[in-house]
Amino acid sequence: FDANSETASAASIASLLGGLEADALIRQASAAFKHIELSQLTFAELADKSPNPELSKRARHSWLGHVDAFISHSWSDEAKMKWSALSVWSEQFKTEHGRYPKLWFDKCCINQNDIETDLQCLPIFLAGCKQLVIVLGETYLTRLWCILEIFSFIHMGGSKHNITILSGLKGGQSLSSTSQILTKKFDVCQCQCTDPQDQQKILAVIVKAFSGTDRFNS
Repeated sequence: FDANSETASAASIASLLGGLEADALIRQASAAFKHIELSQLTFAELADKSPNPELSKRARHSWLGHVDAFISHSWSDEAKMKWSALSVWSEQFKTEHGRYPKLWFDKCCINQNDIETDLQCLPIFLAGCKQLVIVLGETYLTRLWCILEIFSFIHMGGSKHNITILSGLKGGQSLSSTSQILTKKFDVCQCQCTDPQDQQKILAVIVKAFSGTDRFNS
């Protein structure tokens, strides 16, 4: 996987988040990049909202560019709907490709004993995946790390053809209509982060790229 423009763009975002030089972050991300298959998880493990370092032991090292999908989701969204959406998509992928997809899934692919270090590499991890799979639940567009993942994908020149949006909404809710409602009232400054320092860093990256938040919101 060459350090092409896509990876360089991701590294520039990561550098703003972590304060390290882009080359150093690419080396760090390359060493930490992993994948897992959904079958290696149970529903109970996905539903558990607390970090579990044991899960990262199941993930295998991968080369940047060789993972099928980056799973973007909110830990606060309904686990049952998320599990159902990912299970159906994973089976569809197997039907088309003859194998289950290799996933970058934060619950398993981030070192839960050193979360901060791996989070610095998040944009590069995203660049190392062939597509972005969004599990859109009710809280997704309120979580700032989720917004950063979308921003990073767009900033890297990602194509809409490489984005898959799965419904993580509760039964009966239309994905398209709910997306429109959530988007209309979207304000990145109202999005939440567990760590206030992360919130400041992410907003600073967006403000720098868009010369403010109004253009980003629109």
